[in-house]
Amino acid sequence: VVFTNHHLAGLDPKTGAERWKHEHTTGSGQDFSGQPVALGNGRFLIQLNAETAAVEVSRDGAAWRTREVWRSNTIQHAFAVPVLHQGTLYGYSGRFLTAIDPATGKTLWKSRPPGGLGMSLVDGQLVILGEGGTLVRVKAAPSGYEEVGRAAALGATGYSTPTVIDRPGGGLVLVRNLKEMRALRVSGGVGEMSV
Repeated sequence: VVFTNHHLAGLDPKTGAERWKHEHTTGSGQDFSGQPVALGNGRFLIQLNAETAAVEVSRDGAAWRTREVWRSNTIQHAFAVPVLHQGTLYGYSGRFLTAIDPATGKTLWKSRPPGGLGMSLVDGQLVILGEGGTLVRVKAAPSGYEEVGRAAALGATGYSTPTVIDRPGGGLVLVRNLKEMRALRVSGGVGEMSV
């Protein structure tokens, strides 16, 4: 599944032949960020510059069909690729961490902290490179923002997604900005992170 300035398309992985195409934007030029996110049941989330949309792809015999399920400004102007966890979608609207219902696009909650531009999902937690280069762990829950750990990681904010390496006895989280890179060890306890 590929995302371009004007289309979301499905390509045959062996030949590259186009199987289906859905136009999400008309006219000249369209800023976009992120990549398609699979929502299940043939649905994909796409991030346009100021909007987010869910597109459903289905098949009727040999014919492919697409339709836009919803379009909303709940997630917008963001570098972070949204993540789906147990029926809730987490992403950014600018620098606001936002949880939404993927079936409707409606906002469940928004939080100014921790800011940031990139996140990963690990063991039911969002691992976020927050404002000022702080690494933050947040419970992925539809009920609201709940921070479970925080550690100073870098001297300045970065634009990259934290990379998680699972290891026996505690994983590592790699974070970087334009000047430095650092590895943090994450242990099993709530809030336990060390550089």
